[in-house]
Amino acid sequence: MNNNKEQIEKTEKKQKNFRLNRWSIFGLIALSSLIMVFYVNNVLEVNKLLKDCRVLENNLKNLKSNNLELNSKLIKLQSPERICQIAQSKLGLQRNEEIPEIIRAK
Repeated sequence: MNNNKEQIEKTEKKQKNFRLNRWSIFGLIALSSLIMVFYVNNVLEVNKLLKDCRVLENNLKNLKSNNLELNSKLIKLQSPERICQIAQSKLGLQRNEEIPEIIRAK
């Protein structure tokens, strides 16, 4: 009789240990699944950010080239030769060949 009780207690202990092991395995699988989901989400977000960064770098490169082009046009439009030509042809101004006199205020 004592032997039967011991055997029953051992089987109950084994069943409890099996249940604990089953839940611990289930918890471990759930935890590893959650970690994998966060990892994959992180990888996707990083890839999205890298793509956005490449797009912004291309935009910056285009803006810099446009800026250089506009600066060269500005330099061309501000050139003294162009201004003198417009002054003579459109405004009828003529170039003075004499050296200007400097008047000093007293």
